[in-house]
Amino acid sequence: MISTPASQQQQSSAAERIRAAARSLALERNVVVMSSSLLVLLSASFTWQRLIPLILRDYGASDMAVGVAFFMISLGHALPQVLGGIVADRWGRKVAIVVPGVLAIGIYLMMSVTRSWAVLAFLIFCNRCMGAIQAPSFAAILAESVSREKRGMAFAMFQVATGLGYTVGPLVGAFLLRSYQVHRLMAINALALAIATAMRWFLLSETAWGPAGGPPADREPLNIAELRRASARVWQAVWRPGGRLILAAGTLFTLVLTMTTQGPYIPMHAQDVLGFDKAQVNLLFSAGPGVAITVSLAVGSLIRRWGPAAVLLVGAAGFGPLLALWLGSASFAAGMAVFTAAYVFLQVATIAYDTLRAELVEGQGRGLALGILGAMTGTVAALGPPLASWLRERTHPLMPFWLTFAAIGLMVALLAGNALPRRSRRTFTAQPR
Repeated sequence: MISTPASQQQQSSAAERIRAAARSLALERNVVVMSSSLLVLLSASFTWQRLIPLILRDYGASDMAVGVAFFMISLGHALPQVLGGIVADRWGRKVAIVVPGVLAIGIYLMMSVTRSWAVLAFLIFCNRCMGAIQAPSFAAILAESVSREKRGMAFAMFQVATGLGYTVGPLVGAFLLRSYQVHRLMAINALALAIATAMRWFLLSETAWGPAGGPPADREPLNIAELRRASARVWQAVWRPGGRLILAAGTLFTLVLTMTTQGPYIPMHAQDVLGFDKAQVNLLFSAGPGVAITVSLAVGSLIRRWGPAAVLLVGAAGFGPLLALWLGSASFAAGMAVFTAAYVFLQVATIAYDTLRAELVEGQGRGLALGILGAMTGTVAALGPPLASWLRERTHPLMPFWLTFAAIGLMVALLAGNALPRRSRRTFTAQPR
């Protein structure tokens, strides 16, 4: 059979469609790989990480020292995000995810052998630095692996995996703590991270370069002038109407997380006031994420209909009152029920915020933009724990929660005035240099 130019063109077009379809499937696979590897890691990490403030106190830290430690830990999760954004945009999302994971394996092993609260706090700080370097690439690779219309669903799937890890980890931890000391769980954590990092190295597809398949060959080394130009572009995005909303809401939401589920005060209140032991504290943190999984995918649909700002408003408005109710729980069962309901609203807010911040920048500068945004919001939020601990010692044990309620109130008021219809939101497209 003789091949004509028309048939050759049709065959070429079909081959291109097949390659495009294959690439699309590979990119959507990224969402599955990121979600499943995170599930493996979190299932091991949260056998003990919800107990960090209690472990630090067992190792000899005062309550004020715990607050200062969480200030450093929070900074570790904030400032290196700028470096992570630079690495993500220049050397790829995959490098920025895998290399810090390899380094963190050794950090977990060192945690498992120390018995000093100061050394443990420093190692946790180092570990959070590794996570901060990864964070911009986590958000970027999820956003770039699917179409814009599917981003809410991609982040929802990622949060399903997060919720499963948050559920399985504390449940397993509550069981293992009966037979094993915490340092053994840290060693298991190192093994789980090695498995997750291997999955990401072998199965992820790079998204930073688009269909071209690799970075430009003539890319120059990073210099200060380029960083300033990139930062100026991001700053322009932040100070546009939609960008200001993301910055303000992100700062307040990060502060709320730092003072609650990612901070020391819920475990300390549970032990000191409500009388929970370590196993019960782990169980407390397992039920909420488990129930929240059931709503995560529905949240993705809500984001498509209402927009992420409106869904963030709903999540924040529901979380605050339920957290206040939990503080006075009369029994462990009642506390579990109320805290579980509160956590569902927090999960709703988390998915919405992840989607909202991913839309700050479209294009080549997304990694750096997310890094700068994370550094800005996280640095301000890091001031919460030491300030709250200082006030807690001098005023009232519930002062950290009063500060949290103030942040939630400000965020709700801000979002109520700015949660505009989806079609009115603006994003900033970064221009290549």
